[in-house]
Amino acid sequence: MSKALAECILKLKENSSKENKTEFVSRLISDKFFVPVIVEADEKTHNITSMGYYSMHGENGSFLLVFTSVEAIGAWRKDVQFLELNFKDVCSIVDITGADYAGILIDNGGNSMALKKDFLDKVKEHIKTKNN
Repeated sequence: MSKALAECILKLKENSSKENKTEFVSRLISDKFFVPVIVEADEKTHNITSMGYYSMHGENGSFLLVFTSVEAIGAWRKDVQFLELNFKDVCSIVDITGADYAGILIDNGGNSMALKKDFLDKVKEHIKTKNN
């Protein structure tokens, strides 16, 4: 699924050339993310009563945890539920009023990369400009 994004992260960390940056942003926009969720349901009806997301607190605030593959989630934590979302959906979660995420953390515990909210906003603007 998004293993290509994980490979782009490695390439970018090894060499931050313009080509590697462009490939990374392209993958970031086009690939799917696996976002672990905390789901609470009513014991009798099994209806979902609430849903939340995992985050990691760092020096610059809390970062929403997202992963490039099911295997990457499994390396972080076993038996966790997740959603498969695209870049825009992930940004929508980061932008939820009151959530106060500083950005996203891709592949926590593995080949991780933190992306701040201002970078995500620039990528979103690039998408809008490109589509107009």
